[in-house]
Amino acid sequence: MEKISIQKVLVSVGVCLGLMIVASSSVQAEVTIPVESFTGANAVSDNWIAGGFPNSACLTAGNDLARTPIPGCQRPRIDEIGSGVFRLTNADFDQSGYLLYNAPINSRDGLDAFFYASQWGGNGADGIAFFFVDGAYELNAPGGNGGSLGYASKYQHGGGTPQDGVAHGLLGVGFDVYGSYGTTNSDGADCSTPAPGGISNSIGVRGPGNGANGYCWIDGVDLSPLGISLRGDTRAEGAHLFRIRVDSAEVEERKVRIFIDDVKVLTVPVPQEFLDAETVKFGWTAGTGASTDFHEIWGASVKVVAEPVDYVYEAPTLEDDLEAISSTTTQATEETLVETGAQTNHQPLLGLLALSLGFALVGFGRRRRHG
Repeated sequence: MEKISIQKVLVSVGVCLGLMIVASSSVQAEVTIPVESFTGANAVSDNWIAGGFPNSACLTAGNDLARTPIPGCQRPRIDEIGSGVFRLTNADFDQSGYLLYNAPINSRDGLDAFFYASQWGGNGADGIAFFFVDGAYELNAPGGNGGSLGYASKYQHGGGTPQDGVAHGLLGVGFDVYGSYGTTNSDGADCSTPAPGGISNSIGVRGPGNGANGYCWIDGVDLSPLGISLRGDTRAEGAHLFRIRVDSAEVEERKVRIFIDDVKVLTVPVPQEFLDAETVKFGWTAGTGASTDFHEIWGASVKVVAEPVDYVYEAPTLEDDLEAISSTTTQATEETLVETGAQTNHQPLLGLLALSLGFALVGFGRRRRHG
């Protein structure tokens, strides 16, 4: 009987272990994004990018205007730590702001996003948009201000100085207080069918666009008959829980479903350009024009999933998740990320190390035989 050498055993173990680890890491279909309260002086994740014109979007509980990835709004801080929000715009004229999660997500995956938002404190304009862009590109500016809500282009058909929309946009769900998102002022230069006209206190959805072109109207709904008002005189009065649900590629005809306070208000098809993109990124924008409001979000819980549409995912209260997150966090530790589900994936590295060990032992065994 042939004697089995210790080298052969170690080689087999190393190669098998490496292949198993690499294989297990390659089939992980789910990506988890840390829950973000936005109530403190900094974010949990470093993947956010914030900006705007003329002022950057910011954290109201932050007082460091140079802090990254998200600056504080002012010194002294507007809100106490633990009671803040992410402010997309102030209640000033001609503002636009954005927040982007700058980590690409496989476009075949589904997405379930919950967040609180409030529009308040001004005289009722314009609105907030939840948007997607092509994940292959970086974003360094919002889209048009005012009724374009920081997502769509503006004045491409006259009426004022033209403004480009969000670069490489794929979808923009607008929560439109004033009503201009549904007008032709937000149509790109090449939209063949004009937008139907604005409705105040409504939701509107615009499609893909880049620069001056695109951002054409898809569909919308008037919220007033449903008894829903998007804004209030105070932050508390204007607050709602929003949900954006995008089907995964497991669903034959993928849809985007939009909920406010657990009421489904609109369903639209996922645009073909979204389906064609290899990866996507998501975020929020907002805009003001000749009329104003504060536009704010907080309590964001975003889950990337591959399950079909009928899987069960309950709306979070965020209380349990936020217990693990310090509102004064300046840099997310690995322990915090594990608690919120965003585990650091070391498996590919371990797999490569195991494979390297196996192949090194192969060479060692050959030298012993031929030495």
